[in-house]
Amino acid sequence: MLDKHRPNLENLMLLDNHKICVAGSLAAKVSINQNITGLIGDKDIPLTCSFINEPLEQIVRIQFFAKNKTDEFNLKKPIAIFEPDKPAKLLLSGNYLNGRVTMTNITSTSTNTTMTFHVLKCDDEKDYICQCYHVKEGAYLLPEKSPPTRISVQG
Repeated sequence: MLDKHRPNLENLMLLDNHKICVAGSLAAKVSINQNITGLIGDKDIPLTCSFINEPLEQIVRIQFFAKNKTDEFNLKKPIAIFEPDKPAKLLLSGNYLNGRVTMTNITSTSTNTTMTFHVLKCDDEKDYICQCYHVKEGAYLLPEKSPPTRISVQG
């Protein structure tokens, strides 16, 4: 039984459609832009992951995940990784995006990271989430996931 006066890392709640992890005074919020509908060939479609840090928190990594509509998210296979002071990179599971996206990385002062689709293709029609990894005073906190969003492509 959880003590409502002493929240722990297992105590999760939903607030304004965003997952909040509560641990003492800590609360990190991660979101991704709403569902996107585009036409094949549409240009410069942004997929942005936004986050809010509490004081003394530091973001160490943001990962994007994608899945087909009928699949489950595989949180072991991100399509892209964003880390401060390192180039953002597509991973093997994100090869379908190679040469078609620009990735705007996180910095020490930013509160979002973006993948911009330069030419929308049928392959981009997927559900997407982002996951935020952060530390506070040297301790790693539980990763926070955004709610899912969908890119729908119409021909």
